[in-house]
Amino acid sequence: MNNPPSQYSWQANLPTGTTIFWKIVARTNATVVNPSLVASSPTRSFTTAGVASGPPPPDLVVDFGATFGVWEYVDATNWAQLHTVSPEGMVTGDMDGNGK
Repeated sequence: MNNPPSQYSWQANLPTGTTIFWKIVARTNATVVNPSLVASSPTRSFTTAGVASGPPPPDLVVDFGATFGVWEYVDATNWAQLHTVSPEGMVTGDMDGNGK
Protein backbone atom coordinates (compact mmCIF):
# COMPACT_ATOMS: atom_id res chain seq x y z
CA MET A 1 0.00 0.00 0.00
CA ASN A 2 1.32 3.39 -0.86
CA ASN A 3 -0.87 5.39 1.48
CA PRO A 4 -2.21 3.21 4.29
CA PRO A 5 -4.84 4.76 6.58
CA SER A 6 -3.66 6.20 9.88
CA GLN A 7 -6.43 4.41 11.79
CA TYR A 8 -8.36 1.19 11.45
CA SER A 9 -11.67 0.40 13.10
CA TRP A 10 -13.96 -2.57 13.44
CA GLN A 11 -17.45 -2.80 14.87
CA ALA A 12 -18.91 -5.94 16.36
CA ASN A 13 -21.76 -7.03 18.57
CA LEU A 14 -19.81 -7.71 21.75
CA PRO A 15 -21.42 -9.42 24.75
CA THR A 16 -22.54 -7.05 27.51
CA GLY A 17 -20.73 -6.90 30.84
CA THR A 18 -17.71 -8.73 29.47
CA THR A 19 -14.02 -7.87 29.73
CA ILE A 20 -12.21 -8.09 26.39
CA PHE A 21 -8.41 -8.52 26.30
CA TRP A 22 -6.14 -7.99 23.31
CA LYS A 23 -2.47 -7.82 22.41
CA ILE A 24 -0.80 -6.91 19.14
CA VAL A 25 2.13 -9.04 17.97
CA ALA A 26 3.97 -7.71 14.92
CA ARG A 27 5.97 -10.11 12.71
CA THR A 28 7.67 -9.77 9.33
CA ASN A 29 8.57 -12.20 6.56
CA ALA A 30 12.05 -12.26 8.10
CA THR A 31 10.72 -13.54 11.45
CA VAL A 32 10.98 -17.11 10.14
CA VAL A 33 14.73 -16.61 9.66
CA ASN A 34 15.28 -14.47 12.76
CA PRO A 35 12.65 -15.10 15.50
CA SER A 36 13.86 -12.04 17.43
CA LEU A 37 12.14 -9.86 14.80
CA VAL A 38 8.89 -9.80 16.78
CA ALA A 39 7.43 -6.81 18.59
CA SER A 40 4.58 -7.09 21.10
CA SER A 41 2.34 -4.50 22.67
CA PRO A 42 1.24 -4.69 26.30
CA THR A 43 -1.98 -6.62 26.92
CA ARG A 44 -4.87 -4.16 26.94
CA SER A 45 -8.47 -4.59 28.06
CA PHE A 46 -11.84 -2.92 28.29
CA THR A 47 -15.21 -3.95 29.73
CA THR A 48 -18.40 -3.60 27.73
CA ALA A 49 -21.34 -1.79 29.31
CA GLY A 50 -24.28 -3.61 30.84
CA VAL A 51 -24.73 -6.80 32.79
CA ALA A 52 -23.19 -10.06 31.63
CA SER A 53 -25.71 -12.41 30.07
CA GLY A 54 -26.05 -16.06 30.86
CA PRO A 55 -27.62 -18.11 33.61
CA PRO A 56 -27.19 -16.80 37.13
CA PRO A 57 -25.18 -18.89 39.60
CA PRO A 58 -27.03 -20.99 42.17
CA ASP A 59 -28.42 -18.81 44.92
CA LEU A 60 -27.78 -21.31 47.67
CA VAL A 61 -26.21 -24.77 48.17
CA VAL A 62 -27.27 -26.64 51.33
CA ASP A 63 -26.23 -29.93 52.94
CA PHE A 64 -29.40 -31.30 54.53
CA GLY A 65 -27.53 -34.24 56.09
CA ALA A 66 -27.25 -37.95 55.36
CA THR A 67 -31.01 -38.40 54.98
CA PHE A 68 -31.52 -35.84 52.18
CA GLY A 69 -28.08 -35.01 50.72
CA VAL A 70 -26.94 -31.78 49.03
CA TRP A 71 -29.40 -29.46 47.28
CA GLU A 72 -29.19 -26.13 45.44
CA TYR A 73 -31.82 -23.39 45.38
CA VAL A 74 -31.78 -22.13 41.77
CA ASP A 75 -32.92 -18.65 40.69
CA ALA A 76 -34.72 -18.24 44.01
CA THR A 77 -37.52 -20.48 42.68
CA ASN A 78 -36.61 -24.18 42.52
CA TRP A 79 -34.75 -26.76 44.59
CA ALA A 80 -32.60 -29.31 42.73
CA GLN A 81 -30.75 -32.22 44.33
CA LEU A 82 -27.00 -32.19 43.59
CA HIS A 83 -26.12 -35.39 45.44
CA THR A 84 -27.89 -38.01 47.56
CA VAL A 85 -25.28 -38.20 50.35
CA SER A 86 -23.93 -35.72 52.87
CA PRO A 87 -20.30 -34.63 52.26
CA GLU A 88 -17.59 -34.46 54.92
CA GLY A 89 -17.06 -30.82 53.95
CA MET A 90 -18.04 -28.21 51.37
CA VAL A 91 -15.79 -25.66 49.67
CA THR A 92 -16.64 -22.60 47.58
CA GLY A 93 -14.56 -21.17 44.74
CA ASP A 94 -14.55 -18.31 42.25
CA MET A 95 -14.71 -20.46 39.11
CA ASP A 96 -15.13 -17.60 36.61
CA GLY A 97 -12.75 -15.16 38.30
CA ASN A 98 -15.36 -12.43 38.74
CA GLY A 99 -14.74 -12.02 42.48
CA LYS A 100 -18.21 -13.26 43.49
